[in-house]
Amino acid sequence: QIPSEVPSLLSPPTKVPTATPFTSSKPSDTPTNNPSEVPTTSPSPLPTSLPTTQPSTSTSPSAAPTDSPAFLCPKITESKGKQTDTNWARYKSMTLDCLSQELGVPNEETKDPDYSDYGGRLDKVEENSTGFFQIKKLEDDRWTFVDPDGYHFLSVGINSVGVKTQYEFFRSGFEAQFNNSFDIWAESTHHLLQSVGINTLGSWSSYQHFQRPGVRIPYCPQWNFLLTYKDNRHGGSYDIWRQPLPVFDPEFEAFALDHARQLAAYKDDPWIIGHFSDHQVPFHANNLLHRYLEMPSNDPNYQAAQSWIDDHNKTVGTLTQTDHDAFCIVMVERYYSVVSSAMKTYDPNHLFIGSRVHGKVSSEECSYIASSKYVDVVTVNYYHRWTPEQSRIYKWAQLSGKPIMLTEWYAKGNDAISPPDEDTPMKLTNIAGHGFTVPTQADRGEFYQQFTLNLLRNRNVIGWHWHQYTDWSYNSGIVNRHFLPYQDCVDGMARVNKQVYSLSDFLWNNSEETDLFLDRPTLVE
Repeated sequence: QIPSEVPSLLSPPTKVPTATPFTSSKPSDTPTNNPSEVPTTSPSPLPTSLPTTQPSTSTSPSAAPTDSPAFLCPKITESKGKQTDTNWARYKSMTLDCLSQELGVPNEETKDPDYSDYGGRLDKVEENSTGFFQIKKLEDDRWTFVDPDGYHFLSVGINSVGVKTQYEFFRSGFEAQFNNSFDIWAESTHHLLQSVGINTLGSWSSYQHFQRPGVRIPYCPQWNFLLTYKDNRHGGSYDIWRQPLPVFDPEFEAFALDHARQLAAYKDDPWIIGHFSDHQVPFHANNLLHRYLEMPSNDPNYQAAQSWIDDHNKTVGTLTQTDHDAFCIVMVERYYSVVSSAMKTYDPNHLFIGSRVHGKVSSEECSYIASSKYVDVVTVNYYHRWTPEQSRIYKWAQLSGKPIMLTEWYAKGNDAISPPDEDTPMKLTNIAGHGFTVPTQADRGEFYQQFTLNLLRNRNVIGWHWHQYTDWSYNSGIVNRHFLPYQDCVDGMARVNKQVYSLSDFLWNNSEETDLFLDRPTLVE
């Protein structure tokens, strides 16, 4: 029996489907998440959902137009690229309701197959499983992960699944909801993630709390090789965002090998999908050789640049951007070769899932060309685009020859903004953060739908990780800072996630039958 005072998050949220992505139809030695495993010490109950509309200091946008039958397809959603923008733009979106109206899905035919212990699909299996996550290109040119038991797997993840107890506004919710117990929090959070159809812990997640039976879930550690080295270079701090990357330092190679020792403790864990080496390393090609030549002449990075110039019969005065682009490949390859060798030395079993390129770097061809020999999956933090750009994703895959996973993106709800009289150390204003702002939590759920449905159309995409689990000073979380779920948002997310494999099959075969899918963000005048 679960004591009556166990937090209500341990029960299925009212509106989210109760089927879970880890229900296995084959025997398993891993115990399932069941009430008998819930600790008996528990806090007072709290409601599982937030009010539909929260107090807001911002002016609400005008209602989106509607038309017979009940809604217009594609859906029109109003949004701000920045919270401080005066006007709301209007974007077209292909939601699940539009898909159903246009093509007759979702329906019974789109019901997902049963899931493996890791969240893979039991109807698609490879004969030669390795006991660890792998990647595979299928006969129809689609890429997929293959889980440790051999089943095809799409990584549907969320970042920063953890509790920042150093901040008072998180501590109060953690105490009220979970009685300061990380075991209770892990049980509750595991159930919530299952109910939303999340099958992966992304970067910065507290995966150490999900290591026991009943709460296990695939995860992706991030190791910060260059981000750590920069703070130790020559005994001080080195600004890699304003200075060239010091990847040609002999010390970087030695540092990386030593830093990778910590991976040895994880090499036999089948629940790891793969390792991120870093986060948003600035592989900028613009004027690259000239920037290296501004370093002292006895610096090994200066010498690497000068050697390339000499070897290619160039002079400083005749360098073009084509030359800078070519040297960018050398620089990026040096980085990936060093960290890949170090990681494989201590963990030869797991995938290398890139360094989460971002911003202007995601447009640098050298980022993809140079990584192709070393990474198994190209990972991109993808912001400032309402709809995934199909041609751009195809180009990333073509340049690298590898599948693509998007590892940061989100939208913020205008209805989550803190009221002006709220007494809190850090108000939620939505001013920070890269994601779009939309009017409501339901709009966030529909933004998730239109974004992921378009990702499912692309044969190169093998996963996505929403950013993030909890709010910060902006509404990027699926739960607020009291750990209560944004019900309308997660309901919208679950509608895709609960049938993600069937939708993937359907969209790959049928999405060209309608012109409502958008290959680029489309504004409405």
